[in-house]
Amino acid sequence: MYGNECKGLHELDNVFIKVSVNIIDATSRHKNKGMADRVGLDDSSFTIKVNGEKHQEKIAIPNSETAVTILLKKLKKYNLIDDPKEIIGIGHRIVAGGEEFKDSALVDQETLQKIYDLKQYAPLHNAVEADVIKAFMKFLPDAAEVAVFDTSFHQSLDPVHYLYSLPYKYYEKYGARKYGAHVFPSDILVKKLRKF
Repeated sequence: MYGNECKGLHELDNVFIKVSVNIIDATSRHKNKGMADRVGLDDSSFTIKVNGEKHQEKIAIPNSETAVTILLKKLKKYNLIDDPKEIIGIGHRIVAGGEEFKDSALVDQETLQKIYDLKQYAPLHNAVEADVIKAFMKFLPDAAEVAVFDTSFHQSLDPVHYLYSLPYKYYEKYGARKYGAHVFPSDILVKKLRKF
């Protein structure tokens, strides 16, 4: 099982961790957002946008678990929820799913481990994203969690289109191929979560 290996990333120049959340409530006309910025650094902060109003606070956020804790407290403070147990679904945007994930996946321990194992394709993202998922699993064990992968957009391409004009041995050895990053609209997440 993986550990929190991403905690050392802050030692790299100009690298910091960001945890961002869109809060989807079918009864609200506003798009509410929460973001933990510069996680693991001395100048970390948490910003939440509620009903069009932005609230920012400089606060120590040493890791992803703390970021999730702060988010849940802020959701309650700003009356977006009465109790975290009201949250029935969480969607996670994952940068790299490699060839392992051709579509969205319901998150369980096996899926979580695979996301972490694919960190070689997105070393600054997948380990952090796995830590965020792990934190939500800890605090909201009954909420359905779905992982949506940027790389799944090009999974349906024929090999002639996704193999680069590189020697084939690089595909065999490193998995070098065209994935493409695709930003998906949040309504796709909502549709996926409704299935659970």
